Amino acid sequence: MNPLEIQYCIDHELVAKDYQKFCDVLFYLNQKYYIDSEKVISDQDYDLIFKKIEHFEAQNPQHILSNSPTQKVASGIKTELATVAHLVPMLSLSNSYNAEDLLDFDASIKKELGEEPYDFYVEPKFDGSSISLIYEQNKLVRAATRGDGERGEEITENAKQVKHILHQVDFSKHHIKKIELRGEVVIEKNKFDAMNEQREEAGLAIFQNPRNTASGSLRLKDAGEVKHRNLEAFIYNIGYVEFEDELNSSFEKTQSDNIELLHSLGFQSASGIGKRCATIHEVIDFCNEWEIKRPSYPYEIDGMVVKLNRISQQMNLGATSHHPKWAIAYKFKAIEKPTTLLEIDFQVGRTGIVTPVAKVEPVNVGGVTVRSISLHNEDNINSKDIRIGDIVFIERAGDVIPQITRVDYSKRDAQIPFEYIKNCPRCQSELIRNEGEAAWRCISDACPAQKLEKIIYFVSKDAMNIKGLGKDIVKRFVEEGLIRDILDVFRLDFDKILSLEGWKEQSVENLRNSIAESKNNELYRLIVALGIDNVGNTMSKTLAKKVSHLLEFKNWSLEDFNNLDDIGPKMAQSLYSFFQNPAQIELLTQLEALGVNLKGATQNLEGKLLGKIIVFTGFRNPELEAKIEREGGEVANSLSKKTNILIMKEKGSGSSKEKKAIENGTEIFTVEEFEVQFF
Repeated sequence: MNPLEIQYCIDHELVAKDYQKFCDVLFYLNQKYYIDSEKVISDQDYDLIFKKIEHFEAQNPQHILSNSPTQKVASGIKTELATVAHLVPMLSLSNSYNAEDLLDFDASIKKELGEEPYDFYVEPKFDGSSISLIYEQNKLVRAATRGDGERGEEITENAKQVKHILHQVDFSKHHIKKIELRGEVVIEKNKFDAMNEQREEAGLAIFQNPRNTASGSLRLKDAGEVKHRNLEAFIYNIGYVEFEDELNSSFEKTQSDNIELLHSLGFQSASGIGKRCATIHEVIDFCNEWEIKRPSYPYEIDGMVVKLNRISQQMNLGATSHHPKWAIAYKFKAIEKPTTLLEIDFQVGRTGIVTPVAKVEPVNVGGVTVRSISLHNEDNINSKDIRIGDIVFIERAGDVIPQITRVDYSKRDAQIPFEYIKNCPRCQSELIRNEGEAAWRCISDACPAQKLEKIIYFVSKDAMNIKGLGKDIVKRFVEEGLIRDILDVFRLDFDKILSLEGWKEQSVENLRNSIAESKNNELYRLIVALGIDNVGNTMSKTLAKKVSHLLEFKNWSLEDFNNLDDIGPKMAQSLYSFFQNPAQIELLTQLEALGVNLKGATQNLEGKLLGKIIVFTGFRNPELEAKIEREGGEVANSLSKKTNILIMKEKGSGSSKEKKAIENGTEIFTVEEFEVQFF
């Protein structure tokens, strides 16, 4: 759909000749949001169009279309997955944006209930993906997306990979035979940012935001991939309850009690963050409090949900075909500001990935002045049709990373479509784009930008951890001709450094000692520092245990690397290619000649856990892991047929890992049992 058609509906009043156009625009926006997980316009602009349609239909009931977006819940069903019916419809919420809207909501409640006393329950509105969970006889039997409110996509196996979605719950102690719960699947902001950093470094397309990523992850065909997406769930409502018998059909009478009940059963709920409010003015104050602390909250929230607290009153008020009458969403003001896109520059990373960077007119977004914004890749520029000179809207994703969310096409004048560069901005080598990747790369070994970034990464805290060689100092040393490549880090002229402005004898001595210490690092740090594509900290530790000397890997075949646990074909190929590259072998040989350790840790050949592969599930215990390694054991990340021992916090949970371990004949211990047995 042409963006100008959407802008027309925002800017103009709805008249009879445009009714179909307005409906078509909302159908398109619903499709993009609920199915493609893409937010095209702001919530306020969406609600503005929605209310224009509502107002027109109220004045002209004879024109109402049977499939009008006001007459049904927005559809969010993809045809690839099987669909299932919800026990009770999952409706949308009507929205409010200010205190006046909440006062109007309170007036509508008062009109319905008359003199009957009432109170509210208010909780954060998580910006994630809605789900429905059905439990029968204490077991999770089905999970589904919200879908069109009546039916959703069946995602049970994927949901079992989500943190805080319990597979078995003791509902029977409350005499419950069957229950349907409602929740929101989210991703913690810092974990989302970390995932994107890893993807960008690997040349993969970055995720747009936590909500879209959570929604898309729940629909993945591979449940194994879902568990790597850092998903977790908050359960916020009980939609349906079926008791064992009528004599035991009593249940919690308020939303606040239900939230505490869910918490006591082991679910992550609004317990401790939601609040019972006696009046609408208390509701308004609580919403304002949360809007202030929203930036520091670990999860994305876009508002608050205000509900009548008493369940009986909720049932009395009922619902329209679109939303319940007893609840409303209070939407926070978007942390979004317009500015002008001045130019697009390009940065070259250590792996050769060329990243476009937008330079904008400085603008304050959420307390931070934004001047530069990563555009990530060519596809992102094209999908938003971003052009130099455009008025663009800036959001701080996770209230940390700025991003361009949309373009104000109505302000566009003579801007021309942006053409992506074909050559490296630093060395002018032709760029390439590998199949299946979103990034363009410079593959020249002589590229000065890549050399600089590789040196910065090599000495960084997560790699060789050379204190005193920060990013700015490395840049200065390169400019001064002191460092030309990684080897020069260990051949520094300390007398020349002492002659540089700002350097004293003590600081030079500290740097000399730090470099000397780094030569004796554990082998895994060197493997990390080499920056092999797709190889991170965990795999580097695994590799360091497989050889007594790093150069032994040059004798490994591609199949040898593929046979390692927790390794995929891309990582295996990266490792094989690296150790078959004569230039890399020469680099390692020269590093060793300069005194850098290339030897792996000596394995305890008499250890009581020699040859044992051990997996922890649900937690990590660094102290115990170190003991295991000292006794010759190997700690792996994922369960396989090669796993000898699975360590759990509590046995008998019925988790998928426990079932798989039993099927594979893997021994299962609690931490206490394991320590008694082996230590």
